[in-house]
Amino acid sequence: MAQRIPAPDLFDGSVDDLSEPERWAIFDADARRLFAISGEEFLRRWDAGAYHGLSEDTLEGRRVNDMVFSLLIVSPERVDSGHPPTSP
Repeated sequence: MAQRIPAPDLFDGSVDDLSEPERWAIFDADARRLFAISGEEFLRRWDAGAYHGLSEDTLEGRRVNDMVFSLLIVSPERVDSGHPPTSP
């Protein structure tokens, strides 16, 4: 059985220890795991507003919420101006 490496805790400073390529690798892996698309494709869709207005009550909305945490470590400015899901 493969050993799973836990995701870094965003509040313990460990993200600061990651190089930029490591941050993007985590983001890309999360996009592939949650949406079966590359991180680059997720960003293209995010920037186009494809995830705007999704309800947190849907599976896709919850997945987008999960991706927001990864997005924060690679491109926090996109979260500030992005399209997170909203509750109905």
